[in-house]
Amino acid sequence: MSENNLPGRTIEEISASIRAHAASMCMSYIAIGRDLIEAKGKLSHGEWMPWLQDMGFSSSAASNYMRLAREIPPDSMIGALPVSKALALLQLPAAERETLVQANKIE
Repeated sequence: MSENNLPGRTIEEISASIRAHAASMCMSYIAIGRDLIEAKGKLSHGEWMPWLQDMGFSSSAASNYMRLAREIPPDSMIGALPVSKALALLQLPAAERETLVQANKIE
């Protein structure tokens, strides 16, 4: 049996699984941002950058995750988007963001 014809899930089931994992991954960026905000508040002056390096984050990535956590409401579908797209939407005023999400049926 070739690799493309393995028994098991249908392509629809696989597609749904990938979409669910992708949405979960995107929501994780917001959770990471919340954790980074909390950690930054607990660290003393001068400890933040070394701690970020130990965690494997650049300061720009950390800033982006924290911005997502601060600016995306918990119930917003924007949180289901990949980080780059969510950050692009943050360039718009808040009211326009949700209108765009609704108009494009982002799930």
